[in-house]
This record gives sequence, C-alpha cells and structure tokens, in this order.
Amino acid sequence: MKSVFVTVGTTSFDELIATARCPPALQSGAGHTPHTLSLSPLLPFIHPRHPLNHPALLPSPPGIAPPSLLAAGRHVRPQALQSRGYQRLVLQVGRGSLPQPGSSSALAVEAFRFKDSLAEDLRSADLVISHAGAGSCLETLEKGKPLIVVINDKLMDNHQLELAKQLHRDGYVLYCDCSTLVETLQSMDLSALKPFPPGQPEKFASFLDKVLGLQ
Repeated sequence: MKSVFVTVGTTSFDELIATARCPPALQSGAGHTPHTLSLSPLLPFIHPRHPLNHPALLPSPPGIAPPSLLAAGRHVRPQALQSRGYQRLVLQVGRGSLPQPGSSSALAVEAFRFKDSLAEDLRSADLVISHAGAGSCLETLEKGKPLIVVINDKLMDNHQLELAKQLHRDGYVLYCDCSTLVETLQSMDLSALKPFPPGQPEKFASFLDKVLGLQ
C-alpha cells in the first residue's frame, strides 16, 4: 500500500497536521468507500517520565475535536494524494492535538504522538512530509525517502526556512509552507530529487553551522 508519512518530530505543528488531514477534505463522497482513522495502539506506551504522559494531555473526549482541526482553511484534498496512487496517510503529531476518529473517502489514516523510533515508519513510507527540524530532515534523507519540508512560518527567528531553502537549492528536497502544500503535492516531480550522500552526519552538521551562521 503506497503511503505518506507526516512527521513533526518532538514539536507541535497542528497547522501541518490539519492541512494534511482536514475533516472537510476527507469526507466520504459518492462512489467512495470510507476508511476509519485509527489511533495507533502504541500511543499509550509513551515513556512514563515523558512530559506528555499526563492525563491532561490525552486526546479530547469523543465528539470534541481540537479547534485546530475544525478551523476552516487550506487543506490537502484527497485527490492530491489519491490521484498519485497513495492509499495510506500516517500522522506523527508530537506535542500537538491528536485528530479525532473519523472517516476518509480516499485514504486510510493513522495517527500517533511518539514512538521510540520512527525508523520503521520512514522505511515504509513512499513520501515523507516533515516539519523543517534538522533531525527529522537528516533522518528522512538518510533513509533515501523523497521529502517535502513544510516551513512553520509562525516561528520567530525562523532558521528552518534557511535550512529548507539550502536543501532545496542542493536538490535534496521540495519545500513549501502550509498554504502551498496542496500545490506542491499537485505539481511535485519526485524523480528530480537527488539522493542524499549517506553516512556523512558530520557534513550535515557543518552544513547546519553555515545555515545558522555559526561558521
């Protein structure tokens, strides 16, 4: 099953999650079979000392969706992914709001907060959509996966933009913000992306230093 993995790392980026899986965009339509959103069974196994392992931060009660998912706005239409053959959407939401169970006319959707490792999710993904965190970008590129980096334009002192621009200039990634994600998915040519040189984290660290003006 061809799949897309969306990751926000250890941060929260509800706008990206809502853009990738907005309820109005995923409503069942005529001639489509709905697929239920499943919350990963791994969710309860957040480390006991993890700050998010707290009742106040568990998912909202059934029927009460997080405001970020109810807000009207731009979203990835199912056709943007379905037309390219994707059938499964996996959301790693980090500290953000968990999507409420619902149905999709186009994709099987799964969601979770954290796992000890995202290696298996990255390995099984045919496309990764990630926030612009350096660690998430490096891990994805080292797995040889096509990557769309989505900038959080609400961050102050946004070095993520410089990182995404440089990786794009070097031909390793596509980048956009939430407002242009749909267009990026519709127009992307993943075959044009260059493979990232494997096993060279020190070069990536040096690259980061240059982007951040530390050398």
